[in-house]
Amino acid sequence: MIKNILFTYNQVSQRERKGLFRECIPTEDVDAIRQALVKTNNNILSLDLLTPEQLDEFISKHQPIDLAFVLAEGYKDIPHTLYSGHGAAMVRQQFNKYHIPCSLSSIESMEICRNKDLTYVKLK
Repeated sequence: MIKNILFTYNQVSQRERKGLFRECIPTEDVDAIRQALVKTNNNILSLDLLTPEQLDEFISKHQPIDLAFVLAEGYKDIPHTLYSGHGAAMVRQQFNKYHIPCSLSSIESMEICRNKDLTYVKLK
């Protein structure tokens, strides 16, 4: 059965991948990952994530979505979410609101791994 998979990411050119956008994925890598996902013979929807509102609108327009393949570290139009340690969890919380399962780590795991102080507390 073909699934609708939403691939979310923060894409920049190699030249732009510095400073606030150092956590973003180069365009070439996004293209390679998208091609690999297409080979699964599922319906792949792609979104370069800018804002929470953009994601809400995209999900509403493209329902049903069976799975989110999330590489987005936050929202590009809110740059501090890309490196604050909370952006990746915020994105997953947004998917949870729509009951869309996400690839990779859970919200709690993302918060722990992106927050060094919390990581040290959990490791004790």
